Amino acid sequence: MKLGILNGAIDFLDQKYKEMFDSTEEIQKHQTELNEIRKPKSDNEIRKPKSDNEIQKPKSDNEIQKPKSDNEIQKPKSDNEIQKPKSDNEILSKISELKASDDFESIYNFLDELSSEGNQKFLSKAYEEGLSKKTAPKKYKWEYERNGLHEACKRGNLNLVKSLVRAGCENEAKSNRNSPLFHASIGGNLEVVKYLIYIGASKEITANGRTPLIFASENGHAEVVKFLISIGAIKSQMVTNGL
Repeated sequence: MKLGILNGAIDFLDQKYKEMFDSTEEIQKHQTELNEIRKPKSDNEIRKPKSDNEIQKPKSDNEIQKPKSDNEIQKPKSDNEIQKPKSDNEILSKISELKASDDFESIYNFLDELSSEGNQKFLSKAYEEGLSKKTAPKKYKWEYERNGLHEACKRGNLNLVKSLVRAGCENEAKSNRNSPLFHASIGGNLEVVKYLIYIGASKEITANGRTPLIFASENGHAEVVKFLISIGAIKSQMVTNGL
């Protein structure tokens, strides 16, 4: 009986020892956690106040957008800057000046300006004074003469072509068979070619055996060639001229 009591006591002591050991481990674990919490943070972990560069400074005078100066604010144009239409007297004076001039380019530009402004009245006056009959200087003796209408056809200036025809310029040459249609065909200006045909220019007119179709073909203007053929231009002329 005594032996049984002794064994029971030993078991009791073993159990208590285990409980104490487990309790000690638990205490040590909590102690470690407390030590970690109490441990002071390193310099890297401690949040420092922002440096002077990090702290947003007020904008400098140059950074602050200032209102535009008087010079920067767009002002309305002065009277000298606004292009005013020429007075009737100025236009008449210019016509008289160019009538006595052989500067073909200046004359052409003046006619073009009147046409662009829709000033048919004074373009007709310029025609009456002979400005449209002034001719461009020739580079070669064999070149055809080119007056204002011829030059407009060559350059493809359809608006000026129409204005000059309305003013009285002939759409067919009265001498040397120098038709405006030749120049339009040489220049490859399809819309001008169409207009001249529309107002009665002959598609079969010739100069030294060449028709508008041949001129267009010689200069490689396929669209003009196609158009002239489509309205009945004689293709046999091209064969005759070796085209």
